[in-house]
Amino acid sequence: MLTLWPIGLLAITGVVIAISVTNVVRSAQNDTQPITSAEARVAQISGRNTNMLTGLLGGGNSYFHSVSREYYVTFDLSPEGKSVKFTIPIVEYPDIEKGDTGTLTFQGTRLISFE
Repeated sequence: MLTLWPIGLLAITGVVIAISVTNVVRSAQNDTQPITSAEARVAQISGRNTNMLTGLLGGGNSYFHSVSREYYVTFDLSPEGKSVKFTIPIVEYPDIEKGDTGTLTFQGTRLISFE
């Protein structure tokens, strides 16, 4: 059992490195894209729970439960009729609803603003 922990540590380290590289590459790709603004309508909002953690703390005296939630918003752009989907921080857009219209500004897959 003691000989398996280095393998587990290497696996976790590999996953962290892979996620970090993916995020850096995506950010670099977004940086090369033009900043685009267009009139848009919120077509769909969806979400999913991620990073669900539960367990006991302090020798079993305290219980914790943590859930992260990712929200996705699909915008229909006018007049192109094209749809684009973004992961959004709901704390920045708590009042966004299906059917809302406004100016969408984005760069590649990065949402800059929706006003």
